[in-house]
Amino acid sequence: MLVKRFSGNADRETALDWSAVAHLPDVEDKLSQLCQWVLQAEQRGLRYSLSLPGMSPIAPGCGTAQRRAALEALARYGLE
Repeated sequence: MLVKRFSGNADRETALDWSAVAHLPDVEDKLSQLCQWVLQAEQRGLRYSLSLPGMSPIAPGCGTAQRRAALEALARYGLE
């Protein structure tokens, strides 16, 4: 998992990006790994963003709305 950490009082933040899963053999494997990272980031209380090719990036955030937006983007990938 790619982690971008900021020092000081800022929260930890993770950037989840398609390029981080480029080594995986197929699209389904890539989506599965990104989904796992979304769930792990939520479990750890991290703020995270998500970038997928051809889709608007999801800005950093955390919580139910962030998780829903990220998982919906992953589910829609390739359909639009």
